[in-house]
Amino acid sequence: MFIVIALANYTFTWYYFHLNIPFFSAYGVFRTIYTTIAVGFVPYAAATLLQQNQHYREHYKKALELNEHISKSQIQESASDNFSLSIESGREVLTIEAENIVAVEAIENYVNVYYVFEGSVQKKMMRNTLSQIEQQLSESNEFYRCHRSFIVNVSKIKSVEGNSQGYRLSLEGLEEPIPVSRNKIAAFNAKMKAMRMVA
Repeated sequence: MFIVIALANYTFTWYYFHLNIPFFSAYGVFRTIYTTIAVGFVPYAAATLLQQNQHYREHYKKALELNEHISKSQIQESASDNFSLSIESGREVLTIEAENIVAVEAIENYVNVYYVFEGSVQKKMMRNTLSQIEQQLSESNEFYRCHRSFIVNVSKIKSVEGNSQGYRLSLEGLEEPIPVSRNKIAAFNAKMKAMRMVA
C-alpha cells in the first residue's frame, strides 16, 4: 500500500513541479518511497491499533453478554434434532447421534469428528469434506459453521471469548477453543439468540 501511495506522490510531484526532467529517476522513486513510509507508518500503525482495540472492545462486550445468556438459558429442542449423522470413509461408516456431536473440523481432504461416547469426547478422523457434513447437519438447528474449518454444536458451547479478531468458543470436552470468523459474527449472534432462550 505504501509503495502505491509513494508512486502516486512521485507522479504528482513530477507532473506539477519537475516537468523539465525525465519522468523516471531511480533515486527520486526510492526517496519518495522512503519518505512516504517514514511519514505514513506512525499514523497507519496508530489507526490500525485503534481499529483493533475497537474490535476487541466490541467483541469482548458482546462475548460477556453471550456468556451471561448461556449461563441462564437452555437450548430450544426441535424434533428435527433427533437424527443420526453417517459419515462414509472408504468401507468404514461412522454413525453418531446428532446430539452427541460436539464439533467437526476440516483437515484438507479429511474431517475430525469430535463426539461424546460413554461420557467422554472422542476424536475420529474420516475421509470426507466439511461441506458434505454441513449438508447432513443442516437437518438440525443446533449446528453452525462458524469458520471455514469448523462446524460447532451450539448446545455444547460453554463460554465465548471476544478478541480483536472475533470470537473463540470453548466447547464441552475440547481443550482448544474454536474460532468464529469475523464475517460470521453477526450470523453467529443471531443463531445464539434464536437457539437459546432464558429459562
